[in-house]
Amino acid sequence: STDSSEEASPTVVHPRPAIHILHTKLQPGAQWNLQTPVEHSAVIYVRQGMASVLGNGESTIVKIRQTATFAPDGDKITIQNAEKKNDLDMLILTAMPLREPIVSAGPIVMNTADEINDAYQQLQSGTFLKREYVLEQQRARGYWRS
Repeated sequence: STDSSEEASPTVVHPRPAIHILHTKLQPGAQWNLQTPVEHSAVIYVRQGMASVLGNGESTIVKIRQTATFAPDGDKITIQNAEKKNDLDMLILTAMPLREPIVSAGPIVMNTADEINDAYQQLQSGTFLKREYVLEQQRARGYWRS
């Protein structure tokens, strides 16, 4: 049974920009002109094959398990399958840049030095990436209200 005197308050979520995720395959020699919003950054990850990314009159080869990144300064990405026999299999992600500060220390990347220190304390205490602990810390910092 629930106590009727308690009112549930809505959870406030800080929205993030939408991420567009595309998984596509191109046949050997095929070329694709992907239209993207001019304000979006983009990344291409080659899962299989070899991509030729065309821009500014130049071609850059992106091999299997490599990425190519694009600044938010254009509205088209031209990709060609550089293979003659095999399909090109890739993931493409585009989104508005978050424009948040970035601080890194070893393998950990956060927004502030305090968050880096907190992450290393969590690693030492065994609470790093434990869902309930993370939610509790986010609520304490005002990221969520419930």
